[in-house]
Amino acid sequence: MLITREPATEKKTQFRIRMSEAVYNEITAYCEWAGIRYRDFFIEHACRYIFTHDDEWVTYKQNQSTEQSNSGSESK
Repeated sequence: MLITREPATEKKTQFRIRMSEAVYNEITAYCEWAGIRYRDFFIEHACRYIFTHDDEWVTYKQNQSTEQSNSGSESK
């Protein structure tokens, strides 16, 4: 699945990460192949993919949302 093209500029938060050279090289190769100019775009979309496809994370987020909704309705 090819990552979609880069959209207009959004507000970004800068932070430093460390990763293995092999993973970095593969990211670089993928970005070149896909025509992605900025690796941060790739990393952001890879993270979004994980956030929507990791069933345990999705369940956790749903439970957090439910707990917040319940605690809000209890205070009324």
